Amino acid sequence: MDQEKLPAALEQYGNALKLYESDGNKFRIAFSKANQAKILARLGRYDEARQLLDQVFSTINESKGNFLQLVPELHLVKAEMYLSKNDLAQATASANEAIKAGGVKSEVAIQAQYVLALVKAASGAGKDALKICDEAIKAALDAGDFNLHSRALLVGAEAALKGNDAQTALSFASQAQEKFARGEQLESEWRAWHIASRATRQLGDTNKAEELLRNAQNARSKLEQQWGADALKQYASRPDIQVYYQ
Repeated sequence: MDQEKLPAALEQYGNALKLYESDGNKFRIAFSKANQAKILARLGRYDEARQLLDQVFSTINESKGNFLQLVPELHLVKAEMYLSKNDLAQATASANEAIKAGGVKSEVAIQAQYVLALVKAASGAGKDALKICDEAIKAALDAGDFNLHSRALLVGAEAALKGNDAQTALSFASQAQEKFARGEQLESEWRAWHIASRATRQLGDTNKAEELLRNAQNARSKLEQQWGADALKQYASRPDIQVYYQ
C-alpha cells in the first residue's frame, strides 16, 4: 500500500482477511477491512469502501470499547473519500473527527490536515490552505516519516495551484516528484508532474510545461501497466482525479 501498488495491496489484504477469519482474530479482521476500505476509496470504488467502513464501525460499537485505536484511521479514510468526491462539508467533519480521536500530534492528525488544507484551497482560502500545509510539512519532517513528508509536499503543491500561487506550486511539486520517483510511487508521481506542468504554464514557460506534461503522461502509462487498465479507469472516474485529465 505504501508503494501505491493498490490493486496488489488490495489482493493481499483480501488473502490476509481470509486467514484471520478462519482464525477468528477479530482485531486483525477489523484492521484488514479498514485497510481494504482505504484502498477501495483511493481506487474510486466508493460503495465497497463505505460498506467495509460500516462493518468495522459496527464491530467497534459491538466490542464495547475495544479496537478504539482504529477509530481515527476510519474517520481519516472517510475524510479522504469525501474529499475525493468533492463533498467538502463531510470531508471537513470527518477530518476533524480524525484529529479529535487521534490527538493533534498523531500521524493521523497530520494526514487529516492535508484534507483540511485542500478543503480550504477548494473554498478559495488559498492563504489559509498554505498555512495549514506549512504546518503539516513541518510536522511530517519532525515525525521523520518519508511518506508523510512527500504527501505533505504534494498537498501543498495542489493547494498552491488552486490558490494561483504557481511558483510555490512548482517548488512543492518538484520536491514531491523527486521523492515519489525515489520511492517508485507512480500514482503520486504522475500527479506531481502534472501539477508542475500546470504551474509552469501559469508562469509562462509553455515549452517546459509541455515537457513536464509528457513526463506526467509517461508516469501515468507506467501506472496503468502496474495497476491494469480497468483499475486505472475506475480510479480516473474520481471527481478529484478528473481535473488531471482536463
